[in-house]
Amino acid sequence: MATSGYGGFTSPLGYTLIWAMGHSSDMHVLENLPKQFSDGALIAAKSGKPPIAAAKIEAVLGCKAEGLTQKATSIKLGMPASTVHKIWHLPKETQ
Repeated sequence: MATSGYGGFTSPLGYTLIWAMGHSSDMHVLENLPKQFSDGALIAAKSGKPPIAAAKIEAVLGCKAEGLTQKATSIKLGMPASTVHKIWHLPKETQ
């Protein structure tokens, strides 16, 4: 086995690989590995953020309809102000 060059055990990548192998149980790598495959094929992960839950949208729009401010809605629902703002300004067709 080569011990030098790109990917060898004396390169930064090699040291990283050795560290990762020694800490894989701490990172739960092996436990989560089967979830990444189906019938031997890699399952493609969905990109981007998950959509905002419909219940959150309904709650924020309900507060908006009651005349609450974004800040009051954020406090009442225990939701970050940035999330309230995103929902508050959603286009009508998205709501």
